Amino acid sequence: MSDRRLRRRRRLRWLGLGGGLLLAIWFRPVRVEGVSMLPTYRPGDVLITAPIWSGPQQGDCVLMHEPGSRRTVLKRVAGLPGQAPDLLSSSTGAENGRNPVVTSVTRWGSVGRESARLPAGHFYLVGDHSAASHDSRHYGPVPRADLRRRVVGRIWPWRRASAADPGARDDVEPDHGAADAGGSGG
Repeated sequence: MSDRRLRRRRRLRWLGLGGGLLLAIWFRPVRVEGVSMLPTYRPGDVLITAPIWSGPQQGDCVLMHEPGSRRTVLKRVAGLPGQAPDLLSSSTGAENGRNPVVTSVTRWGSVGRESARLPAGHFYLVGDHSAASHDSRHYGPVPRADLRRRVVGRIWPWRRASAADPGARDDVEPDHGAADAGGSGG
């Protein structure tokens, strides 16, 4: 083999190794632990996440630091900065080709704050399984600084793997008697 070919192979190996390392740093796997995101994500699902560089969009699933605790939890963006709680869609994710996720009436917006708007830089986050989710209905809007990563896909289980947030799925009935109300995280 010529010296030129050998150098080219070495260069390609280093590029592949560097690219693989960059991907491993950029994309991180997260295991779902609770039931707050049923039916979209089940306990044991493994998701791939990426850093959030620009503001998340309504319907995106994000990892966040839960206010008042050190836990990282998975929630769906239901409201964007500047939106009024009474204008928050009762179904999130219907835009951009996603299946809608029906959410319950916002407790935060229904206690004398009907005319209030979400503060600048704050998001309204909910779990897809509202009966088992501790979310913005309980602790109010979440600052952008507490949002950590965005879900970009599911890799486990293989039969339900998807390249992007699939939105709600109709093939799972939520367990309304679930005891885990804390949320799901990783």
